[in-house]
Amino acid sequence: PKRLITSTAARCRSTIAPTAALLGKVPKLSTAISEDAFSGSGADVARVVKKRLKKGKTVVLCSHSPVLPQIIAAVAHGGRAGEYSAYPSVLPLDTGEYVVLHVSAHDPLGGLVGIEVHRPGV
Repeated sequence: PKRLITSTAARCRSTIAPTAALLGKVPKLSTAISEDAFSGSGADVARVVKKRLKKGKTVVLCSHSPVLPQIIAAVAHGGRAGEYSAYPSVLPLDTGEYVVLHVSAHDPLGGLVGIEVHRPGV
């Protein structure tokens, strides 16, 4: 990934630390994707997602269970807040699981083209 963005929560910072060390990258802290700043509208999350989609670069977002549906919905809606019906099939995640969201390289604001769930190999 070109960028690592994590919630300001200690557990997210510790979750992303091994990836950051492996890649030699410093994660950017974002209160907008933190559980403490969670809001029902999803507008702050959508702003973060839209900015990343517009850049067209790969990114890792490390966040929390209540925020993940908003992240998935914002990707599905091209950076706008909203509902997305497919996420109940991938959420909630168990400890160590993560979701990969795919968008078109040619039209990253065009919405979600695929979802993968990965489980830890341990």
